[in-house]
Amino acid sequence: MARILLIEDNADAREALRALLELDGYEVLAAADGAEGLDLARTKAPEVALVDIGLPGFDGYEVARRLKALPAPPAVMIALTGYSEPEDRRRAKDAGVTCTFLAGDVTRLGVSGPFDLAFDLGCLHSIPPAGQAEYAAGLARVVRPGGTYLLYAFAPGGPTFGLTAEDVRARFADAFDVVGVEEGKGRPSAWYTLVRR
Repeated sequence: MARILLIEDNADAREALRALLELDGYEVLAAADGAEGLDLARTKAPEVALVDIGLPGFDGYEVARRLKALPAPPAVMIALTGYSEPEDRRRAKDAGVTCTFLAGDVTRLGVSGPFDLAFDLGCLHSIPPAGQAEYAAGLARVVRPGGTYLLYAFAPGGPTFGLTAEDVRARFADAFDVVGVEEGKGRPSAWYTLVRR
């Protein structure tokens, strides 16, 4: 299996992605910022790099430039981002990163299903409350009965609309059971595990 470098400053997101990749048998080198990630890339020569664009210090675009300049750069670089504006596309191109931006939620990307697992790392909590019912219905279409939906959501009052545990239970009551809630690390947030009925 490939050795993957994961550079993500959000500890919850980093640990969740690491766990998912390791479950699939990948060796994961995790870093919280670009400098740490570049050190790992120099010493461990990963084949793949997953890089958050919104990093502290120098951003993911600069990380990509520096990774490409290494004697043995990762063969594949994937940007982890919620950004998809024309300026973001230009910055990626200027950094020498070839990428495709898919903007939108999984329920509207025309993906086939049903899937055993849906993983939401910040989509639902950013959707205005009026649009959340449509998103929940879309997830019910793409997750098979018995399938799992893992949701990471900020609490209300943060940088997004946010969700409480009660909000999650109410929003998904028609098709999912909430089987686990774990408090997030750092900013007020939580991880929710839901199972499709």
